[in-house]
Amino acid sequence: PYRALIGAAPDLSHMEKSWAIFIDKEQAVELGREFNQHAIYYVNQGLLSLIACLDSIKPEVDMGIFNHRLRMVSELPEIGSYN
Repeated sequence: PYRALIGAAPDLSHMEKSWAIFIDKEQAVELGREFNQHAIYYVNQGLLSLIACLDSIKPEVDMGIFNHRLRMVSELPEIGSYN
């Protein structure tokens, strides 16, 4: 199972299409490597962490409670610049 979502900076200065995939941490890191991601966000029991995919020496970074970072919207924001 998976869900599409928009990952964004708190001030919305950066946004990108992202995916929430319901797999364990090891599978998630391997999937990140497969797609050449520098890092992934991982949620476990409501806690968010940032995990490096390409540099296994970097420590996992705890980022707090995932629900505190959610913002539900009725319309998707514009992503990128369309000049």
